[in-house]
Amino acid sequence: MKGTGCPESGERCGCLKGNGVFQRKAAGLGRLFRQLFARADNGTLVEPSPQGPTQKKITADQLAEILSYSLRSWNPQITAQQLAALRNGRGTVRFHLDPIPPITWRPVLCRDYDFRLRDYAHYRALLQQANSAHPQARYNAQALDMILGCQGWPTAPKPQRAQKKGPLPPVLVVNAKHDLATPLVGAQRMAHSFPKGRLAVLDTAGHWLYQDRQSPPALAIDTYLLTLKTPPRGTLYP
Repeated sequence: MKGTGCPESGERCGCLKGNGVFQRKAAGLGRLFRQLFARADNGTLVEPSPQGPTQKKITADQLAEILSYSLRSWNPQITAQQLAALRNGRGTVRFHLDPIPPITWRPVLCRDYDFRLRDYAHYRALLQQANSAHPQARYNAQALDMILGCQGWPTAPKPQRAQKKGPLPPVLVVNAKHDLATPLVGAQRMAHSFPKGRLAVLDTAGHWLYQDRQSPPALAIDTYLLTLKTPPRGTLYP
């Protein structure tokens, strides 16, 4: 992968395991994340500025947000600059979540999934479960935003029931080859779980593959939604 030293043909995790340099870098990132969260927990992590540390504290929730969105977009240079700014206090960091979450996705997610929280203990249990699965980043800030955004939604959720009989239609799964938010291995597993599942991969590190409506993945999605036709097996878009 460009900018990392990983060969283009190799999976990121395989490259990490097979190269001592990348193993050391990964271990160093883990230590840095733990140090930053420790500072956020004890109130000593503050927003950086070009002139040096400010007096404005960064909470652990804000730090999880920064890490979630920085690693998802995977721009190595910008991510490294933001991590250095958080560690040294000099530079800038970008907070990605809006003060008021956008409402466009709520009519779908809040109806198809039961994200209702029983009480604060239920909420804390979800955070602890996410932290156990990935303690270095604690939880995905975007997923938490969706759960909290459905609290108080006026329409009761009606999750879609699984189809119990009859043939399933073709299912198209589209994923970037180097997506840290939704790794390729998960997309491969999803496609293999359907009898007529088909995976199309874009050779990039992006995440929002449908933003460019003229890109090959977006056109493949449009074709699938209109006709249920899927790209050939093993499709890899450059």
